[in-house]
Amino acid sequence: MSNDELMTISLPPIGSVAESFDAAAGRLPVFDRWFRIAEAVFHIRIAGEPLVEPLTRALAHLATEPVEQPDIVINCWDRATSGLAPPFPPIDRAMRDGVATERGDEGLIAWGSPTLIADSDEGWAVWRPAFGTFNAVTPGANEAWHWVEAAGGIRYWDVSAPFKAILHRWARARGKQLLHAGAVGTDDGAALIVGKGGSGKSTTSLVCLDAGMKYLGDDYVMVSLDPEPRVHSTSCAAKLEVPQIRRHPHLMPTIWNGDRLGEEREEKAVAFVDHTPTALASSLPLKMVIVPRITGATDTKVSQLSGGGAFLALAPSTIIQMPGARNPELAAMGELVRKVSVAGLELGSDLSTIAPAIKELLRQCQ
Repeated sequence: MSNDELMTISLPPIGSVAESFDAAAGRLPVFDRWFRIAEAVFHIRIAGEPLVEPLTRALAHLATEPVEQPDIVINCWDRATSGLAPPFPPIDRAMRDGVATERGDEGLIAWGSPTLIADSDEGWAVWRPAFGTFNAVTPGANEAWHWVEAAGGIRYWDVSAPFKAILHRWARARGKQLLHAGAVGTDDGAALIVGKGGSGKSTTSLVCLDAGMKYLGDDYVMVSLDPEPRVHSTSCAAKLEVPQIRRHPHLMPTIWNGDRLGEEREEKAVAFVDHTPTALASSLPLKMVIVPRITGATDTKVSQLSGGGAFLALAPSTIIQMPGARNPELAAMGELVRKVSVAGLELGSDLSTIAPAIKELLRQCQ
């Protein structure tokens, strides 16, 4: 959904959202989990056991010890388990059930329910009524609330990239940027793999993982620019189209939603790649941006690319997926492609040629 299709309304005050979670925490056992993301400690508080696995499985590789003062606390609960929800304002049925559409090569494409945004001095919130999700963040992004209608109804994209809206807002408050991109690397540093859906990000990232390279993500990662560019992992989950799964049979036992997949369904498989823990990196120096393109050739080849071309591959797909994203994000991505090397990668059908090409590009950045 594009930012033009966002709807701004008055959402519940932060205080009333906090009261709803506190009431849920009073009814249910609270499970505490701690993760280190982008060199910061996240304390996740979850009221009710059903939410624990879907909200934290993709963060398992980032688990850390508790600290007295975390950088952010995220409070989570659902209506199905607690019987409680934030006091949402009334909306009409058309707004609740409507879907935004975009005309593509194959006709109309549905992007999902309206995204309702609130942004004020009291905080920031985003509500997607038809999907049953709500997120709110304080102005300083040191506390947040994540509510869902039911643990069993969590969409696959929220299992593979938990707390995406909150991570986006937290990153913005600290001069970092959540990006729609993959990232892989070596001891020489990391390469950001960028492009719209279907461009080969997941294939490139997973092939590099299988070839022994360091893996930071295939769909979303976080980047900091100061003092030097650095990329941070935010998930150990990969999203794969059903035909892609056949190329990675070793991931089959880790698939989250195997019972909901089929050639006729649009749902992607969510597979966890922490079966080789030593291959997962939490953070690496960022050396370059690579834009892959699927070709009919056999071998993978490097092609020239301008900083502007890299920006156009990165920015639109990031902005469209980050509710409320605006000029600061565009400025950060523009600075990123000016600070690091950029290259195109013509992906060949012989997947074994992909990782060596990226390794050589990273070696040349030294």
